[in-house]
Amino acid sequence: MQPLRLFDIPDDCVILVLGYLLVCDLCCLDSVGRTVLRSAYRYLELETCGRVYSKHVLQWLSVRKVKVHRLDLSGLLTVQDEDLHSLSASRVRRLSLSGCHLISDNTLALLSQDDNHLEALNLHDCPLISDAGVQCLARGCAHLTDLNLLGCNNVTDAAVLALSIGCCHDSLQQLDLYACTGVTDCGLEHLAQGCAHLTHLNVSYCHDITDQGLKSLSEGPTSTVLSVLELNSCDSITDEGLGFLAQGCQKLTKLALAGCVEVSDAGLRFLSERLTLLSSLDLSECAQVTDEGIGYICHGCHNLINLELYGCCEITNRALQYISLGCAELRSLDLSACPELSDTGLLYVGKRCHQLTALKVAGCERISSTALMFLSVGCTALTSLDLSNCSISDRGIEYLSESCSQLSTLTLTDCLITDTSLLSITKSFPLMTSLGLSYCDLITNEGLIHLSEGLCQLAILDVSGCSNISNQGLLYVCDGCPMLSEVDVSECDSISSTCFGELLRRYPKLQLTFGMDGDYKMYGSY
Repeated sequence: MQPLRLFDIPDDCVILVLGYLLVCDLCCLDSVGRTVLRSAYRYLELETCGRVYSKHVLQWLSVRKVKVHRLDLSGLLTVQDEDLHSLSASRVRRLSLSGCHLISDNTLALLSQDDNHLEALNLHDCPLISDAGVQCLARGCAHLTDLNLLGCNNVTDAAVLALSIGCCHDSLQQLDLYACTGVTDCGLEHLAQGCAHLTHLNVSYCHDITDQGLKSLSEGPTSTVLSVLELNSCDSITDEGLGFLAQGCQKLTKLALAGCVEVSDAGLRFLSERLTLLSSLDLSECAQVTDEGIGYICHGCHNLINLELYGCCEITNRALQYISLGCAELRSLDLSACPELSDTGLLYVGKRCHQLTALKVAGCERISSTALMFLSVGCTALTSLDLSNCSISDRGIEYLSESCSQLSTLTLTDCLITDTSLLSITKSFPLMTSLGLSYCDLITNEGLIHLSEGLCQLAILDVSGCSNISNQGLLYVCDGCPMLSEVDVSECDSISSTCFGELLRRYPKLQLTFGMDGDYKMYGSY
């Protein structure tokens, strides 16, 4: 039987097969069956081509006139406006230009041309983007549903006005204006009135947003559909603004108020009375929040599955008692830098929060190994635990090892553990992918050898500041943990540059951080 040749396959079948390949594979195929493939490329539409790491691939797409529905150019620092001019932009539905610092408003004008189907555009950290470019999108992209302008500092209320009255005003559902400091209450008023289908809005670090802006949001058509609102570090927002939200935006499921320093218990009372659908609430560094405010939230917001209280210095174990009684379905809880919390508080959590999968208590120095005994009894579903700077010893890790076998991320920075704990971790947590041991001064090479004998899934290891480990231990753990991709050995004075070189030659995909304060990063095949 004669072997089937590429030339014998019907063109429509060739196109179907090519549609399953990545762009890098298609580039390689250029040298095989050149005429047949090149004619097929003109009819090829790829759903996605994966992340593009080279301008060469982008140029290939342009020359071959391949149509791509999803294109990710994020982090491609050298890409410029002219590199996108010949791309079949009319077929691109989702495009990420995140971190492409040379992209300007000219590209947005190109994307906004007639017959475009653009639905999602990520312009995160594109400093040359301004109101003019966003105005082009607003005029020409009638299908746009998701626009990320995070960190585009030249974007102001003028751009927001254009979006609210342009042809995309009725399709826009997600808008990220994080750190667009030129956006004010006026911009929120435009959005509230003009974007009736907006469900996700991020105006974090827009410092000119005040209670008046929230009043506008709560009174416009947007209020009936808005489900996610991020207001982190909008430090002019007060309890009055939260009252407006509670009154008008009752579909909210996620609210982020981290760093809103004027928010107090009174504002949380407003939220608890009306926002019963809340599933995620971030109150990090809201310094005026006390146990009373947490009590209000737990009484009214029983659907919470994520609660962040990082740096809420006034809360005590009483707040954790409220949480255990009113929000027993929590999946994620951040209590880092809450200095008044102790083992008693985690006793309450362990008794009732049986669905908890992620817990952070970093910097809670009054939490000891006894707390882990309580957690090991009731929180057996834990997959992520941060115990940095807590009073944890080998005994605490032993408690965890008895029933928390699902742990995959564990951070023990500056804890009083020894190699014995690393032996327990190796035996009890086979799913461990990330382990933080920085400044655990009692860890030695023997502990790293233990890790090398059982943690075959370990991808990230931080042993920075562990003064008692040397070349031998590092080589053992890298040899024994084949999935390792990131290792931090900053301030490990006993590890030599010769060892670094050997590791990077052996493991081409390894990222190694070393030096004082992690000053240097090196990658395999350096």
